[in-house]
This record gives sequence, structure tokens and C-alpha cells, in this order.
Amino acid sequence: MCLMKDRVEEASHAEKSKPSVQFFRTPPPLYELALASSFVLFFSSNLSRLSLSLSQTIYSVRTSSPFSPKVLSLLFFFFSQIIPLD
Repeated sequence: MCLMKDRVEEASHAEKSKPSVQFFRTPPPLYELALASSFVLFFSSNLSRLSLSLSQTIYSVRTSSPFSPKVLSLLFFFFSQIIPLD
């Protein structure tokens, strides 16, 4: 009986010494959400503008260029994989 009592005391002592762990994160403040969303919108609009100008440049180079069309097609494919064209 004494052994059982010691085990119960050890278990209660171990529970008290355990640090409390929080499994949830507090939501970010509204200004952080607004800042993140504005950054995403700014970046995506600039990225689409950049990809459009890049595709126009490649097309103009392709139409009047000494390079072979196969090389330019490979370049266009490579850049379109890096920068998705919308």
C-alpha cells in the first residue's frame, strides 16, 4: 500500500513540474494581415506585368531575329516556367 501511495505522489509531482504547453497561436493583428495582403497583391500585379513585358519582348525578338525559332521557343518555354503567364 505504501508503494502505491509513493507512485501517486510521484505522478502528481511530475504533473506539477511539467511546463504548460500552448498548442494554439494567437491570431496576428489586423495591420499584419493588411500588410501581408497588400504585399501579395503588389507582388502579384508586378509579376504579371513583368511576365507580360517579357513575353512581348520574346515575341518581338522571335519575329525579327537571327536566332533560330527552336532556340527562342526553348527560351520562351524556360521563362514561362519560371514566371507563369496569366
